[in-house]
Amino acid sequence: MFMYIHTDMLNDLRDEFEIRDSSYIHDFRLCNPIEHTKGDTYFDMGKCYCNLMHHETIEDIIDTVNHEAKHAALRREELDDETEHIILRKMAWVENDFIDLSE
Repeated sequence: MFMYIHTDMLNDLRDEFEIRDSSYIHDFRLCNPIEHTKGDTYFDMGKCYCNLMHHETIEDIIDTVNHEAKHAALRREELDDETEHIILRKMAWVENDFIDLSE
């Protein structure tokens, strides 16, 4: 169901936005032995990881995969880390209907 809605939404927006392919590899690992994070994006290697040990639910894992994918997409804009996280936070507010942009 989600894929159908997502695909339908992409088809509706195809004329408004440019869709780019990603060269990033998204992968899962049990944990990051160096840091205790839910996910990591390594821009120099083109890899995104979801560290499974630090998640409690499948929804949490999906949120992390989406978050790391957004990091990879925003990296194309050459933003600093602080600005990138501000944008990600505001995107999450919109996705969760905390902010209404229709006005």
